[in-house]
Amino acid sequence: MRNALVRWLTIAVLGVAISGARTLGAAETVLPLTERGLANEVAFARLLGYVRHFHPSDEAAAADWTSLAADGAQRVEAQPDAAALAAELQAVFAPVAPTVRVFVTGQRPVLPPELNPSVSAEARLTRWHHFGYAADGYDGIFHSERVTRGVVAGRLPDGFPDPGEPFAADLGGGVSCLVPLALYADIEGTLPHRRGDAPTYTAAPDPGDRARRLAGVVLAWNVLQHFDPHIDAGATDWRAEPGTALRAAATCADEAAYLHALRRLAAALPDNQAFVVSLDSIGEPRGFLPIAWDWIEDRLVITHVSDLAPSGLARGDVVLSVDGTPLASLLAETEPRASGAPPRWVRFPGVVAMTACSAGRSATLRVASGQESSGFREVVVRCEAEVPTFEPHPPLLQKIGDGIIYVDLTAMSDADWELALPTLATARGLVLDLRGYPRLQRSFLAHLSSQPLAGAARLVPVVDGPERERMRFLRVGESELAPAAPTLTANRAFLSCGGAPGYVALYLEIVERYGLGDIVGDASAGPNGDLNATTIPGYLLTFTGTRVPNHDPLLRRGTGVRSTLPVARTRGGVAVGRDEVLDRAVQLVKSRL
Repeated sequence: MRNALVRWLTIAVLGVAISGARTLGAAETVLPLTERGLANEVAFARLLGYVRHFHPSDEAAAADWTSLAADGAQRVEAQPDAAALAAELQAVFAPVAPTVRVFVTGQRPVLPPELNPSVSAEARLTRWHHFGYAADGYDGIFHSERVTRGVVAGRLPDGFPDPGEPFAADLGGGVSCLVPLALYADIEGTLPHRRGDAPTYTAAPDPGDRARRLAGVVLAWNVLQHFDPHIDAGATDWRAEPGTALRAAATCADEAAYLHALRRLAAALPDNQAFVVSLDSIGEPRGFLPIAWDWIEDRLVITHVSDLAPSGLARGDVVLSVDGTPLASLLAETEPRASGAPPRWVRFPGVVAMTACSAGRSATLRVASGQESSGFREVVVRCEAEVPTFEPHPPLLQKIGDGIIYVDLTAMSDADWELALPTLATARGLVLDLRGYPRLQRSFLAHLSSQPLAGAARLVPVVDGPERERMRFLRVGESELAPAAPTLTANRAFLSCGGAPGYVALYLEIVERYGLGDIVGDASAGPNGDLNATTIPGYLLTFTGTRVPNHDPLLRRGTGVRSTLPVARTRGGVAVGRDEVLDRAVQLVKSRL
């Protein structure tokens, strides 16, 4: 498989692979949250997101949010009632957000005077502006910045909320908050100016400390809550997810359990690229079993055996267990860590992840040549492959007969395509393989139509306030593909599979919209836009930072582009080396010649 797909899959595999179980801290750090404690932590989580991402004070912009999150999570948990919780939350955030107010719900306080000053000719306002989300050190299309504009003739700058009308929210636990989304500022900074030294925190020395675990959930949930553009496309009650993840994080006894809790949080999203990866695992030697397998006829079936694999394995063998662990248990471990998209996609990263292992280690596979578990054998396989093993495709350009040509778009470069065009122009039928990560630019599609094709745009979320209430989308990267000579008039079929990355949907969506050919095989994975990432204590969180628009709203909900001719693979076909998807596509094209 191509390098781009390997890099992309490495994140996906690390995001769902089963990790080692390093014990976390002392026994007293494994304590369940009481109902009151959970309500306190959820209220803290919501307020932290509002202040960190949208309250524009100089102090908040410079805060150590990891330490504040761990310190605050520890301080608020034991508060016995709403009054005590409101007071503690006020104390936690006052050093970084002196104009924020937290109070018992129904007892709204008087606003601080800095939110309603006498507006002078020199008055300025500051607010946050997020074009997507950009963490510190991010270098890409997204950016997060504080914007300052002058007040002209007593009028607020366009797009700036009135500081005297702060964002109001019920945090749960009996408390509410008022968070100004814009602040007055002078030449020295936002008002009021800091009094005294910056806050200091007692940072937990171990990333596995319970307070740090709770902080990791709080930080991760807020980034996804406010900036992942796919939340409103799913059926999950996302606002309930921090409570679920906080409960799990409070009682994790080892790193594997905590990583599982973080991954379950990300997996609740209809986002193919929402993963959590341990920063320690990124640099570890990583190996893969030198075999490919797939979920076929409700079985895990070996589909390819590389030259590195030992004897005793063959295409079509059914895998029953790995290192003595039944297959059902392995899937139960990996699948909940894959973010929600089409069911075929949810299984795909988990199935590939089961081939991941530490370089140089071995795995014992129990396999059977038939559908039943009788007559099984055990084969020891070393983790010798440096990258995941995939089934080979036919040669990138192959004449099949009857004037039909097969083209592997996952292997063909733009230069290869240009060289092949004279040959392709003579074809009566084309079978175009998109079962992987295409190397070709989408401009190749311009040879398949005599009319202009609208290239897919990306929608970048512009986020200027909490809870997605002020989220809007800006179209970027939109283009039109003008027809290009020669126009390939042959009958066409495109091969698709559920394990192909969502990037393939950008191609297939144009194919579907303009009727450029049939789509044979599985529905593609839901579309994924530009990858975004941020770190939380000890971990890397990735998610999709843009949305890809489509004329079919189902595509936005993670269903992918549906095939016009679904084809289900069979174990018997795999055993004899038959490419059933390709065969059906060839039959379809022949029937239309």
